[in-house]
Amino acid sequence: MKLASSLFAVLCLCTPSAFAEGAKTTSETSSEIAADGSYKGSSTRTATDAAGTTLKSKVQESEMKDSKGETRVVSKSETVQDPKGLMNKSWSEHETELRRDAAGNYEKDIAARSVDAAGTSHTVDEEIKRKVAANGASTTIVNKTITTDPKGLMNKHTTEVEEVTKRHADGTVTKSVKNEVDGQVAEHTTR
Repeated sequence: MKLASSLFAVLCLCTPSAFAEGAKTTSETSSEIAADGSYKGSSTRTATDAAGTTLKSKVQESEMKDSKGETRVVSKSETVQDPKGLMNKSWSEHETELRRDAAGNYEKDIAARSVDAAGTSHTVDEEIKRKVAANGASTTIVNKTITTDPKGLMNKHTTEVEEVTKRHADGTVTKSVKNEVDGQVAEHTTR
């Protein structure tokens, strides 16, 4: 009994907004699993604290397999935080898609977008491609674009990174990295 009351006290101290007057939380979760191992799942949550700040989140994930043995995994998440009456709503979304085959080849696309409370927009787009040869050699190419755009200031900044990694059949590795900041090459290295 003493342990149970101690755990309840810790829970109350760690989550005061959950027990505050006017606080509200709702959530819903669902999942489906097919006979072939494919699945779909989602979760939605909405919470409002006693001060009126609302937080909404949604997560979806799925994995599908086709007749060739290729797998496709998609994951999406969205979050919105809206403080009551403060006009500084922020949001973010993130999406990842992965396609892979039995030989070890894959392609992965990542997109993340957000707007913070000050109105600054943040964007990250990333594409990863890996090709594997029969002799064990592989080439991985990563292209990434990062953009930051402060609200109304006309001072958007973009960084682009291209990274190529080659693993040769003899075990040696070569890597090339190119960085561009606002269209100007900032760094280009090969090792």
